[in-house]
Amino acid sequence: MLKRLKDSKGFTLIELMIVVAIIGILAAVAVPAFMKYMKRARTTEAAPNLKKIFDGAKSYYEKGATVTRNGTVVPVQFPTTVLLTPAAKCCLNDSGKCVDTNWEDPTWSTIGFEISDPHYFQYEFLATLNTFTAGAYGNLDCDATWSTYERTATVDGQGRVRGAASIFIKHDIE
Repeated sequence: MLKRLKDSKGFTLIELMIVVAIIGILAAVAVPAFMKYMKRARTTEAAPNLKKIFDGAKSYYEKGATVTRNGTVVPVQFPTTVLLTPAAKCCLNDSGKCVDTNWEDPTWSTIGFEISDPHYFQYEFLATLNTFTAGAYGNLDCDATWSTYERTATVDGQGRVRGAASIFIKHDIE
């Protein structure tokens, strides 16, 4: 009987504990990296949408659209300011995304911006006569930290719209 146990094949408890420890270490490294990857994937919507807002506002200005208000002609300018759309945080929904967003504000239609699919960010357009800032603000995990993506533009001395070379990013994956 003693000989039979000695010749049996299998793993010892120590070997199994070593395997479990290795799997635990790999999981401890992989799970946070995966979560960071998922957050980064969610933020990819902001940059192309800001480009679309930027291009629409620039096109509107460069076409020389003038507005008549109460019989007076207003000089060429950017569309009017529109605050966060949608107004409520996207993360409050069950899916964590904004759905059924109302893009009917005249500014959004003027610059040709609308998102028909569910999305993670709220968008804003802040304008003065010669400058604008397009912003995308997301709170992917509903905490106090917001991912901020902004692109600004100004009108130079020759009346051309000049944008920032890059997007301002703060807390990209919050």
